[in-house]
Amino acid sequence: MRTGLQRALVSQGYIPACFINKTVFTYNGKQLLAVDVGVGTSEDPDVKFNFKPAGSGILEVQATDNAGKAFVKQIDVKS
Repeated sequence: MRTGLQRALVSQGYIPACFINKTVFTYNGKQLLAVDVGVGTSEDPDVKFNFKPAGSGILEVQATDNAGKAFVKQIDVKS
């Protein structure tokens, strides 16, 4: 999580920005929550929300960064 405003100690140039800008939570393919985030988010963010699944399924989290890279994590939920 870099804003693009930090300076490298040796070169004194700017360190390129790298941050998560969107996070989407789905359960069995159905969107639960979408969060637009930005440079103010911590390096190791903790997102908490409540939902009660109707049955077993897959909870998926997809995060995209400012460079367009996508990161996906799936969790099996047992009822």
